[in-house]
Amino acid sequence: SRAELFKAAELFDQAFSGKFGNAIPRDNLRIKFWSEILHPDQIVGAYINNELAGLALLTFEDRPGFLKSAKKSLFRILGPFGGMKAALYFALFSKLDKKIRFPTAYLEAISVSEKYRGIGIGNQLIGEAGRIVKKEGNSSLLLQVVIENQSAKKLYERIGFTVVSTSSTPILKFFTDIGGAHLMELKL
Repeated sequence: SRAELFKAAELFDQAFSGKFGNAIPRDNLRIKFWSEILHPDQIVGAYINNELAGLALLTFEDRPGFLKSAKKSLFRILGPFGGMKAALYFALFSKLDKKIRFPTAYLEAISVSEKYRGIGIGNQLIGEAGRIVKKEGNSSLLLQVVIENQSAKKLYERIGFTVVSTSSTPILKFFTDIGGAHLMELKL
């Protein structure tokens, strides 16, 4: 439902407002943007007492995690100037992206509500994502984690992910304080 998608967008924003806050500074506009571009069929949710406690967003070769209308939504929500500014930030982040080798799946995002952190929701989401990915016939699950997020990197390593490569873009560091990202892989 539209209400559930909006809740997913709020949760997504909890995890990524620091990364994308410069691109879309106003919380309400960023959440509206996420609610319009998250692909509902690609969201894996974890619920506690009917409340969304966490989510994982998956991308497969033929099914992206984000809708293709993202650019149109960006300009419609932010206008020409705001849309151009945000598009520049997203372009900078795309410099960190590596070509995904299929057959695999890509974990676009994982977010756990602050209220439910520390009780294993992230592990459950990655476990469920791995089951879905394996059922689809994929051999591994990839994700990226920014270099500065060492606690997430350690969590992923405990689960079994290994660093495949590390990329950095000095201009991204200049504009966002994010120096780069590790591409990590979990063999299934």
